[in-house]
Amino acid sequence: MDIRISEIAERVTGWYKEGYAYPYKLDFFVTNRCNLKCRFCQFPLLEQKNYKNELSKDMLFSLINEASKLDVKIIGILGGEPFLRKDVILPLMSLIKNKGIDGSLVTNGTLLSTKQIKEIIKIKWDLIRFSLDSSSEKLHDFLRGGKSFNKVILNIKTFQKFKKELSKTIPAIEINTVICRKNIKDIPEIIKLASKLEINNILFLPMIEFIDNIEYLKIRDKDITLLLQQIKKAKKIAEKYNIITNLDTIEHDSLFTKANHMEKIILSTDKEREKDFIPCYLPWYGLNISTEGIVTPCAAASGNPELYCGNVHESNLETIWKNKAFVRLRKRMIRRKLPEVCSKCCVPLLDENKQIRGLLAK
Repeated sequence: MDIRISEIAERVTGWYKEGYAYPYKLDFFVTNRCNLKCRFCQFPLLEQKNYKNELSKDMLFSLINEASKLDVKIIGILGGEPFLRKDVILPLMSLIKNKGIDGSLVTNGTLLSTKQIKEIIKIKWDLIRFSLDSSSEKLHDFLRGGKSFNKVILNIKTFQKFKKELSKTIPAIEINTVICRKNIKDIPEIIKLASKLEINNILFLPMIEFIDNIEYLKIRDKDITLLLQQIKKAKKIAEKYNIITNLDTIEHDSLFTKANHMEKIILSTDKEREKDFIPCYLPWYGLNISTEGIVTPCAAASGNPELYCGNVHESNLETIWKNKAFVRLRKRMIRRKLPEVCSKCCVPLLDENKQIRGLLAK
C-alpha cells in the first residue's frame, strides 16, 4: 500500500482524535485552455476568452506558500494543458519543490521543450502523467483531436534519456489512457508500448460523458465481451513486463459501463452495510482550486457549485478549510448523501477511498 495512503489515513483520524487536521493534498487548475480538442473532454468547449480569469502568477505563488504552512504534502497541477502557462509553470513547479512538497502534473505532452524537460529533472519534480490513448498514431490523434502522438512519444523518450544521463529516477513517468469504444482492441498494445518506453505504471480511465454527442465513443453492452477479452490479455502482458495497472478494479466493478453512474459503485449494498461507512473522505484531506479560484474538495468536480466551499480571492486556504461550507459538506458525507456530481467520480479517487477505508477499519 502506498505510504501516502497511510499518511492520509492519519490526517483523517486526526479529525476524530484532535477535532481538526490539515489538508494532505492540494490540486489546482492553472488553466482551462488546451491546444488539443479531445473528443471526450469538456475543456475545448469552454470560452477561451475566460483565460483572463486565470489565477495570476502572484496568486499561484501565494497559494503554494499557504499550502506549505498548512503542511500540505503533495500538490497536483492540472488543466486544460498546464504548459500553456509558459510564464508560470516552471517557476511554480520549482517553488513547490523548494517548499519540500511532492509534485505531480498531468499533460498532453505536446508543448514540452528539451530545455523544459532538463529543468524539470533538475528541480527533482516527482511525477508526470502523459495522456496517451493508443499505440497507434492515427487513433491517438483522432481521439485527441490533433497531431500529438509523435510529440508525446518523443518527449517521453527525452525524459527517459536525460534521467539516465543525469542518473536520476524522477520524475516518474506514467500514462493515463481513456478507455472508449474505439481503443478497446488497443489496450494490450498500449501496455507493450509502455514497456518500450520504460514506463511501469498505466492508469486506465473509463470514458466519462462530460459532453454531449459522444455516443459513438461509448462502450455498448455488445462490446463488453470483447473488452473483457482484451483486459484479460492486457493483464497477462502487464504481468510479463512488470507494469502496474488498475485493470483489476475496472474489470471487477464493471466500471466501463458505470463511469457515468459511479454513485452505484460508491454506495453499493455491501459498503452500505459497513459500520460508520463514509462514501468519500476527500473533504477531510483534500483541497482543489479551479482556474478562477473556486475551492472544492474534488478535482473531478472542480469549480462545481454543488461542492462550493469558498474562493481564494476572498479568503485564505486555512479559513476556507475550516469554514461552514466545508463543515456542511463533511456532515453530508457522514449522512451518505452524495452530491449529484459524484456520479462522475474518477477511478483513482474510488481506489484511494477504498484503501483509506481499509486502513481506518484496522
